[in-house]
Amino acid sequence: MPDAGATEKPFDAAAFWTALSSTLATQSLTSMAALTAAILAPVAAPALGVNRDDMGLYTAAIYLFSILSAVTGGPLVARYGPIRVCQVCLALCAGGVACLASGSVWLLLPAAAIIGIGYGPVTPSSSQLLARVTPTRLANLVFSVKQSGVPLGAVLAGVALPWAEARWGWQGAALVSTALCVAVALAIQPTRRGLDIESRAPRGGRLFPSFGAVFAPVGECWRIPDIRRLAIVSMAYSTAQVCFLYFAPLHLTGRLGFDLASAGALIAVANVAGGFGRVGWGAVADATRRPFAILIFLALTMAAGTATLALADASWPRWSLFAVGSLIGGTAIGWNGIFFAQVARLSPPGRAGAVTGGVSFFTFGGPLLAPLLFSLLLRLTQDYTVGFLLVAAATLATIPALVPLMRDRGVS
Repeated sequence: MPDAGATEKPFDAAAFWTALSSTLATQSLTSMAALTAAILAPVAAPALGVNRDDMGLYTAAIYLFSILSAVTGGPLVARYGPIRVCQVCLALCAGGVACLASGSVWLLLPAAAIIGIGYGPVTPSSSQLLARVTPTRLANLVFSVKQSGVPLGAVLAGVALPWAEARWGWQGAALVSTALCVAVALAIQPTRRGLDIESRAPRGGRLFPSFGAVFAPVGECWRIPDIRRLAIVSMAYSTAQVCFLYFAPLHLTGRLGFDLASAGALIAVANVAGGFGRVGWGAVADATRRPFAILIFLALTMAAGTATLALADASWPRWSLFAVGSLIGGTAIGWNGIFFAQVARLSPPGRAGAVTGGVSFFTFGGPLLAPLLFSLLLRLTQDYTVGFLLVAAATLATIPALVPLMRDRGVS
């Protein structure tokens, strides 16, 4: 994406709105699929015969496979087009949640693997498409609106899944998530004709790109100093986000006296705040032209909210815990849109999807490692305090990496 001041690309309103709605829907439903097990864990884990505090292992498995699949986003878009990649991602997430709904403990790891493979390429494929159709002056806002699909999916999960579980059991609730993914995959099929112009898949050619082509974006993003800084920052930010989304429901129901519906409501409220935060921060970034200053402010605020959650106990009034959840939601869930807009802007021309895929390799690294460490700490301490405090500290540690970007690349 060109820097501010470059010649504005021709604006196709129909393509823009179709692309934004399709990618937003895809982001929302794949996010819901990835969170289904976490929301249902308080009732699903006992039925499966696993310790619910070990759900961090399931989460880590999702992000392990997301890392491996995210780097395929750019090459796959070049072969098949971004909408086709989005459809395949939705189908994979639907299949993974269906494995979870089977009720077999032996299918937990395959479920996480399939969901992870489907979740990884969504952001790279969406970034490639939006970078092509979005006016430069609106980039932070538009990418923020698209990335609001993550908290929107979490809101759907936090509200719809406890409601469905009360009526059809946890397996029936999981199948609701499966059905919604399939419905969106079918709904966006008519958009392929106008949006999948990148597709260059030759007849009789390789079905998948080569190993070298898949991992080339990782090296490419690491060789660009500003992108490398952002990649490192994203590991800490995504750690704060995923630890809140996956461990807060367990913390709320296991330590703070919430039932499943109340915990789901708090997660839903936090994600509503995150959705408004993503759009709001994007609008502020476009208005002030200081996106990296905003990212530093978000680091400070999400660290404060996470530390507060770590120190909470069951004696706190419910409204205060909802307020803390909203603060974390607005920041730890609200950073992605500005972040990926800057990755796209700083990418070489025509390489937004590939470079975003390379950055996503690192973005998913935090959620891969952090849940494993968090679960280990739970085993050792039987308490969430240390884990959440370490997450807050890691977030604060990113500020020195962002300060040079604010000075050198302050105008978006």
